[in-house]
Amino acid sequence: MNIESDRPSESTETSTQAPKAESAEGFQELTERLGEVSTYLSLYLESQRDRLQLAVKQGLWGLALFPLAVVVVAGLILIALVFLSYGAAIGLGQALGHRPWLGFLVTGAGLWIFLGVVLLGAIKIKERHQIKTRKEKWSQEMARQQNRYGHDAEERAAQA
Repeated sequence: MNIESDRPSESTETSTQAPKAESAEGFQELTERLGEVSTYLSLYLESQRDRLQLAVKQGLWGLALFPLAVVVVAGLILIALVFLSYGAAIGLGQALGHRPWLGFLVTGAGLWIFLGVVLLGAIKIKERHQIKTRKEKWSQEMARQQNRYGHDAEERAAQA
C-alpha cells in the first residue's frame, strides 16, 4: 500500500493478479496433462485387452485343433497299416498257391504275434526301469540312514 493514499499501488495489484493468472494457467496445463495421461492409459488398457483376447482365441484354436490333429494322424496311420496288411495278405495268398484266405490268415496271425512281442518288450523295459529306480532310492535311503545314525538297516539286520 502506498502511504500517501488509501488505495493500493499498481505494483500491489499486479502482484496479486499474477499468482491468480499463473494458477489458472497451471490448472489448465494440469487438466491438459491429465487428459493426455488418461488417453494414454485408455490406449494401454485397450491394447492389453486386445492382447488377452488374441491369446484366448489362439488358445481355444489350439485346444480345438489338437484333438482333431490327433484323430487325423491316427486315422492316417490306421489306413496305412490296413493297406500294408491287405497288400501283404494278397501277396502271401498268391505265393501260397493262389489261396487268398491263407494269406489273410498268416498276415493276421503275424500282426498279432508282432503286437504281442512289442507289448511284452515294452512291459519288460518298464519293469527294468522301475527296478533301477527302486534300487537307486534304496541306496539313497541307506546312505541317509548311515549319515544320520552311523549305521543302516542292513548293518542292524546283520548284527541281529
